[in-house]
Amino acid sequence: MRRKILAIVSAIALAALIVSCAAPAAPAAPGAAAPAADTGAAAPSTEGLGDVPREKTLIIGFEGGPHPAPENYGIMPGALDSRGVHQVMIESLYYLNYESGEMVPWLAAGPAEYSDDFSQVTIKLRDGIKWNDGEPMTAEDVVFTLDTLKANPSLHYADRAAVVKEAKAIDDLTVQITLENPDPRFVVKAFGVEIWGAIWIIPKHIWEGQDPNTFQNYDPAKGWPVWSGPYKLVKTSATEFVFDRRDDWWGAETGF
Repeated sequence: MRRKILAIVSAIALAALIVSCAAPAAPAAPGAAAPAADTGAAAPSTEGLGDVPREKTLIIGFEGGPHPAPENYGIMPGALDSRGVHQVMIESLYYLNYESGEMVPWLAAGPAEYSDDFSQVTIKLRDGIKWNDGEPMTAEDVVFTLDTLKANPSLHYADRAAVVKEAKAIDDLTVQITLENPDPRFVVKAFGVEIWGAIWIIPKHIWEGQDPNTFQNYDPAKGWPVWSGPYKLVKTSATEFVFDRRDDWWGAETGF
């Protein structure tokens, strides 16, 4: 059963529209400008999506016109801008708490462990994390992500992976990262979501063999886009993005 949608939006420029699948758009106020015209991209059918009560629907309005690439959920520059995917579908290894200065582990199971000279970092993942297609997230996904960014410097946040000399999976849940130069702030810069953004961990089983500079990570028939967060994309268009809460989200299944 689809339940109440709860979303946390970071304190940055509003970037997407989250609505219930069947909730009608609010009527324009008298004298208000007409809605922006669609770019012409075909919107998926809402047939079978069902109704969600108004009190269980969160609607976020955003500045700007129609999104130029509503079916692009890749990691090239501009692909995920202005639609809310960062807030509801993508999760980071850590989140920096600005009030306490603490690096809060999220996908990570605990604090990163640095070598004495800060040239090597070991990060353990939480057990039980799954992508939204049911596949487990492992250290191989983190290694694959870093290797992909290093090999493609034009991708989003590739600069944060450029300082990595080598990344390897010690076991299914442990990744060891060796840096080109000692850096005690590597984890917060690469994975801390300071003010905006961090390296997005991508699923190796989806991205392997794809060209990351063009792959859009979008095919509703295959269940794409695939990320690990608590919401699933169910409709996309140039002016509206609809997400349903996932009751099978790994955080709910593990008790996290």
